[in-house]
Amino acid sequence: MDCERDFETTLIRQAEFTVLFAGHRSFSISYEQLISGERSQLDKLLRFLGVSTRELTTTTRRLGRDNLRSVIANYDELREYFCESRFAEFF
Repeated sequence: MDCERDFETTLIRQAEFTVLFAGHRSFSISYEQLISGERSQLDKLLRFLGVSTRELTTTTRRLGRDNLRSVIANYDELREYFCESRFAEFF
C-alpha cells in the first residue's frame, strides 16, 4: 500500500536526520503544536532560538480541511487497515 510505504519512508528519514544532527542542539515541535498557539511550547521554542518571548502572529491562513474523510476517498478503508498499527493515530 502506497500510504504505508510513505509512512515508513517518513520514519526512516526522521531517523536519518536524528543521526545527522545528533551532534547539534535541536528542538522538536510538531506542526500541530506550532499552530495550536500553546503558549508554553512556543515560549520554549523562542528560548531555544535565543529570542525573547513574545506574542506570535501570522497573516497566513490554513488552506486544508480538518476533516480528512472529506478529502480522502477511501478514508474508512485506510482507517480500518491501520487501526492496529503504529500509524493508527493518523486516522
